[in-house]
Amino acid sequence: MKFFEDNASDSSSAKYFLTVDDFNPRAKKLYENLGYKCVGELPGFYKKGINCYLMMKRRG
Repeated sequence: MKFFEDNASDSSSAKYFLTVDDFNPRAKKLYENLGYKCVGELPGFYKKGINCYLMMKRRG
């Protein structure tokens, strides 16, 4: 993850986004520990009945 963040953009105002399924709380916790914040929910985003969290982290 760090490699991606370090090489994805050279802009100090960059934002990184990812989604995490609601049935995977361990992954959500991992991303929170890496500095990502939940900024929204996407009901049925990939499949009906499975919701996703939209997570974001600002560079810097």
